[in-house]
Amino acid sequence: MEPYKFLLLIAALLVALTFPSLTRSYVVYKCRKGNRALPKKKKDFSWNAICIAIVGLCAVVSLFIMDDGSSRGFARAVLCIVFAMFAVFGTTVDSYIRIIGNEMLLIMLPIGILYRIVDGGISSLLGSLIALLVIILTFGLAMLGTKKLKGVIGVGMGDVKLSMVIALTVGFPGVMTFLGGMALAIVAYCVIGLKTHMLLRSSYFPMCGMIMAGLMLTLYLPVLSKVLELL
Repeated sequence: MEPYKFLLLIAALLVALTFPSLTRSYVVYKCRKGNRALPKKKKDFSWNAICIAIVGLCAVVSLFIMDDGSSRGFARAVLCIVFAMFAVFGTTVDSYIRIIGNEMLLIMLPIGILYRIVDGGISSLLGSLIALLVIILTFGLAMLGTKKLKGVIGVGMGDVKLSMVIALTVGFPGVMTFLGGMALAIVAYCVIGLKTHMLLRSSYFPMCGMIMAGLMLTLYLPVLSKVLELL
């Protein structure tokens, strides 16, 4: 195996180790900017360990399984690791202050467009526009439904903007896999939350983790399919 891949794996893990302080600094910045109360810093290391494990696992799968040896395959693998980092960062921040920052989205957007071109060529950007329309329609209907049932929109604009960026990233029909993965993640979270009494039927919860789960499923589905075939 190529030594540079191990160096990239180590680099990814080292970046992941900075996330606790990086996310905390970003949370402090957003709270000061929005004149919000600063949430208490999480004292346990379990979430940090999970985040590092997620980045490490995605790096291993991307570099040693997803990469097919071509320049395009390598670029796709590296970009998938970057998206795993975005997933961990965004989910952590959202768990603190229920915000999906525009700063993160502005960085994700060009990287997402680059991924779409690398994965499917420039012509696949047309599929990204179709995927964007699918997201707008889906979330628009969801907002109308929750407004009618509960009297509130029920979906944050940060969730919508993140999903739009992801739509441009995964294109069409990848957006359908993304929506399915996100829906499964929401159902699993709600079922576990209700059974453990962490959630009530009227509870609101941060959506970034579920949205990012849909993205990760879409990006790594080809690898998962190969594993299932071997089983």
